[in-house]
Amino acid sequence: MYKKISILILLLFFVSLSFIQVPQVSANTDNRPDLEITSIWIWPKNPTSRDWFDIRVRVRNTGNNVTKKHTTLNLYVGGSSTPYSFIIGFIQPGRDQTTVKRILLDKAGNYRARAVVDPGKLIIEKREDNNSKELRFKVKQASSQDYLPELEASVYKQEPNEPCTDDTINFTGRITNKGVVKSPDSVAAIQVGGARPVRIFVPPLEPNESKRLTLTKNLPTPGKYKVTVVADYYNRIIEYNEKNNTDSLNFEVFGDCCVDYYVSSVWIWPKNPKVGENFDIRMRVSNRGKKAATKSTTVSLFIGGSTVPVTFTLNPLAPKKEWTKYHTVSFSRAGIYKTRILVDRERKITECRKDNNEKSLTFRVK
Repeated sequence: MYKKISILILLLFFVSLSFIQVPQVSANTDNRPDLEITSIWIWPKNPTSRDWFDIRVRVRNTGNNVTKKHTTLNLYVGGSSTPYSFIIGFIQPGRDQTTVKRILLDKAGNYRARAVVDPGKLIIEKREDNNSKELRFKVKQASSQDYLPELEASVYKQEPNEPCTDDTINFTGRITNKGVVKSPDSVAAIQVGGARPVRIFVPPLEPNESKRLTLTKNLPTPGKYKVTVVADYYNRIIEYNEKNNTDSLNFEVFGDCCVDYYVSSVWIWPKNPKVGENFDIRMRVSNRGKKAATKSTTVSLFIGGSTVPVTFTLNPLAPKKEWTKYHTVSFSRAGIYKTRILVDRERKITECRKDNNEKSLTFRVK
């Protein structure tokens, strides 16, 4: 009897165990970070033995927590056992950090780049088998021409833009070494019109280094001209590209040059002013001539029937430049009013025309 009861109790115990659920650990509850090198590539592609290029490595945190320590990324290039090292900062889950190493491999051949993140295992991660990645690439042999200098000429400035016969004209050019090796000293030249070229010494130039060239000239005869800058004037340097040794700029010299001040507009703002309200009388003066003024003058604003103007100083204006000013007023009585703008009342400036120095405006105050 007791033996049967004992067997029955044991059966009930084992049956109850089958209903007890053992908690399972989900992968999603793993709060560790996971640094993974997702990609490694070079840019630009297909480098030659004279080209600088980038080796780029992207590290992503594919885990569920931020990396709470700084670590390093080691980049091994070729057969070198000494890596280029980069600091990898805190990376949030799902975010990445890209490192870039600028490099020149001056020998053609097949190469291997290997990147390893967290080599000292400072970060406790979900996985450690995704912390490295390799890239195999080829560096092509550069042609012999790629090891030559390349002098480029350019004209990039002429002042003033619309010169007159009595102006001093400043020309600026540049000689730049666009090659990958140092260029020897040379002679450049600047030529304006049919005049003899002005020769200028150019010292040896490192790659991407430039020499600035300047020339000042007066051209008393109006007409169309061309300024030309020539690199390696005596053609003594063997270059990778000889087609960019010359650059030119066309321009015109004007004979009828003068200042021409013009009252281009006068208006009020806001429109439809009322008695007792402040509003602006605004005016704009421009120089429509081809010559800059050399001295200051005045702009006179006459309001209503007043013969005493409000006076403003107008500093010298260059060609095609404008001057804008406003004067705030208010009126105590409604009516129709007239305002008049007059430039250079004292006639200090010698101009092409004087009949456009004045403009009037009639407006109503309600």
